[in-house]
Amino acid sequence: MGTKDFKYGIFIQNDLMTEMKQGQNQRTALLGQIVKIEATLGGGKYAVRFLKDAETWESTTFVCRQQSIVPVNEKLWQFLYAVTSPQERVKLAKDKERCDKLANITTDITIGFKDTDGVQLGQIKFLGVVRGIGHCVGIKLHQKKKDNKCDGSCAGTQYFNCLPGYGVFTTIDRIVIQNSPLITNKNSVKTRNSTDLDLYLEKNVSSFSKSNHEEIVTKFGEYPQENMPPKTTTYLRNSLSLQNILDTECSSGNSNNDFDQNTIIQPDKSHLINEKKAKMKSEINLSDMIGNSWHGATDAKELQKFSNLNQTLDRPEKNGQKNNRNKSANILSHFYDGTLPKRNKINQPSAKFYDTTPPRIKNGCPTHQEDEKKINEKSEKASNIPDKPKYHNPKPGTTKDLTVGSLVEVSNDVSEEPLYGVVKWMGAEEGSNFVLVGVELEEEHIDLPLTLTDGTHNGERFFKCAENRALFVPLDQCHQDSRFQDGVPTPVHQAAEPNFQSMECPVIEGAVAPLCMPTEEDVEAVCGKFRGIQGHHNSCYLDVTLFSMFTYTAVFDSLLFRPKGPKDIPDYNEVQRVLREEIVNPLRKNLFVRADRVMNLRRLLDRLSSVSGLTSEEKDPEEFLNSLLAQILKAEPFLKLNSGQESFYYQLFVEKDADLTLPTVQQLFEQSFLTSNIKLKEVPSCLIIQMPRFGKNYKMYPRILPSQLLDVTDVIEGSPRQCIVCGKLAHWECRECFDDCSNAGLESTAFCSMCLEKAHRHERRSHHRPAVKLDVCDDFSILEDHCRPPRLFMELFAVICIETSHYVAFVKCGVGHEAPWCFFDSMADRKGEKNGYNIPEMVACPDISRWLSDERICRQLHEDFPQDRHLPEHARRLLCDAYICMYQSSDVMMYR
Repeated sequence: MGTKDFKYGIFIQNDLMTEMKQGQNQRTALLGQIVKIEATLGGGKYAVRFLKDAETWESTTFVCRQQSIVPVNEKLWQFLYAVTSPQERVKLAKDKERCDKLANITTDITIGFKDTDGVQLGQIKFLGVVRGIGHCVGIKLHQKKKDNKCDGSCAGTQYFNCLPGYGVFTTIDRIVIQNSPLITNKNSVKTRNSTDLDLYLEKNVSSFSKSNHEEIVTKFGEYPQENMPPKTTTYLRNSLSLQNILDTECSSGNSNNDFDQNTIIQPDKSHLINEKKAKMKSEINLSDMIGNSWHGATDAKELQKFSNLNQTLDRPEKNGQKNNRNKSANILSHFYDGTLPKRNKINQPSAKFYDTTPPRIKNGCPTHQEDEKKINEKSEKASNIPDKPKYHNPKPGTTKDLTVGSLVEVSNDVSEEPLYGVVKWMGAEEGSNFVLVGVELEEEHIDLPLTLTDGTHNGERFFKCAENRALFVPLDQCHQDSRFQDGVPTPVHQAAEPNFQSMECPVIEGAVAPLCMPTEEDVEAVCGKFRGIQGHHNSCYLDVTLFSMFTYTAVFDSLLFRPKGPKDIPDYNEVQRVLREEIVNPLRKNLFVRADRVMNLRRLLDRLSSVSGLTSEEKDPEEFLNSLLAQILKAEPFLKLNSGQESFYYQLFVEKDADLTLPTVQQLFEQSFLTSNIKLKEVPSCLIIQMPRFGKNYKMYPRILPSQLLDVTDVIEGSPRQCIVCGKLAHWECRECFDDCSNAGLESTAFCSMCLEKAHRHERRSHHRPAVKLDVCDDFSILEDHCRPPRLFMELFAVICIETSHYVAFVKCGVGHEAPWCFFDSMADRKGEKNGYNIPEMVACPDISRWLSDERICRQLHEDFPQDRHLPEHARRLLCDAYICMYQSSDVMMYR
């Protein structure tokens, strides 16, 4: 292998992997994740381990495809880890030539720094770990950066010295090495004599040039160049300076791949003209254009006197005469009046931005007399400004048992109800006992007279969140959220259990059929408090999943009654008994399950599976499903793909379409299968679909409309399909015709032989690649002239939602598209404090079936309420917070 050539890699696309030892445990690798390559296996496979944090690697080894990984230089992987955008990580890792140059950069060389308004020149002064950023580059800029006060320090640590405003810390993806090589492979020396002015001109005119059609990498993979629409692209801020990042917690990188929809970085188009013209411009002597009267000053006001650009472009018209506006594409031509004077050969002082003789250095900065005087004056003024408070980590025992991640309620004088949120940062002010707490609120409260930000306080960033969601308050105003168990995961044996025995929840043996409530009145009659599964110790992820799986449907009932087999674990019967007799049967008969009954199952899962912390920590539904279904019950996977892979749920992998403001699950489902080029071998009895979002922080689409019926006809291998043109049996599939017929999705890719030929005579489709022959069942081929192919649908029966680390669910209570829905929250209320208990609640939702049945109603709500907080509560949760959609096939489930 390969370990001599490289031993680190980065995923360039999402991939489904299996554990090397057991083989049944699966894991989805996300684009941009960094791995250590342990070995090269047969069949084009790698054995890899994932990076856990900035320094350590996970112990579990997984098997993945070689084509999903690109190798990473050993010197660069830690710097890549500090890049917050997975797209930028992949984009950089795939540029081997650039990576080779970056791997050999050293301090004291001149480089370019990509800023929001262009590229600035600077000198590398630091390479290494900066607290709150990770491995990054410290740069001393040649020109002061506006609104920047960084002097080479970050989070109270001095990494290098420079004047305030000239320092910046940035991740390596913002470093630009010029096309004219300034760095050799190892010695890191300049290969030609280039003055700073030459570099500056090259930077602004033609350096750092890129191809006209640069590859775009999205969160879910690459976007083909031939399909790239012409778009205006700009860089978004991605550098980190003292004013941008003061995350003084222990994190030193992006450990969980969190990012939001504003972090997609588009390609730069800073090149203005071609290289040939750029070369000509770089040879122009500015002293000839400006004149010999210039004394070499670099002050902005002085330079203004020698540039007539503003006067030329913005001089008002006089006496009816029009200005001769300079329309030349040559940006340097705007500095003179149209003709270049001949070069003056008389020996006179050269007028350049930088003297040819090296400036005297004092305290690490050039000391031209006028500049030094002004710098001293500014420094003197700055020294009179009172310093901002400095914060350090609070001492243990001084935070009222609150830590980062605690769920809290904030008392205040401007609202009758407390404000709820999650602690994101805590800091103790130096020299006092005052503790300041940064809270990310559950909802915006811009109607209240509060100072709300996106995680900044007094101009310093302490964490990141959505706009108007961050509130900084003294510790005394924060209390543990009375609606939930303590925000800090607490081991069960360390706290006294609440008195659950006062609520009846008997063990029920045998088999109990799922509930069915055909009318809204039936649902309203049973809804209220103490309904559903009672939450306890961060169990909401498990409570809503079990409630969705078993209350009103029997699609998962095979899990409850499958006999133990020779390959099952010794505790198989006990797990099955607890699930059936202590949870599912009481839920279906009494519509209430006490928290200690669920805790019995959680203890078994925690002891028997590889997923730890199931009794106390916050988890996700997919972790619970993997633990229960794959590892303990060893159930047969619901999904079988023609690629040979099997899974219990399907993660949507799609490219973001800017034209889709409110996509449906049907649209995203078909796009995902088209992009992945896979199909299902058979119609599943149950289809669990995870939305294109990751945790609570990143959502590809702000709103998604769950489809009440999911058409799976075109994703089933061997299923008869209709020709999009004539409606007869289709024999061919052209994937490039996707959405070519009135947004018909995958249905638009199916053709009969005659319609395929006719459709591709059109010049718009004549370049399409040859269509793929479809496998058609022989039995149906006999009947193709007598009946049309049937379409296969699956019915939505549950939607699990997440908001601020808390899971809730919408569940269908009957059968058919008009069946009523209910809303379930296992921790809707709370009685008592530390040793109290949560109160689950069911709420009837009469509008849900109407909204899902008529897509126009949801789209009207989407247009009428552009801001999420103005949507009706249930509509907001359904459209904005959907995390998992569960579908079932009533026909298939009867046989499985």
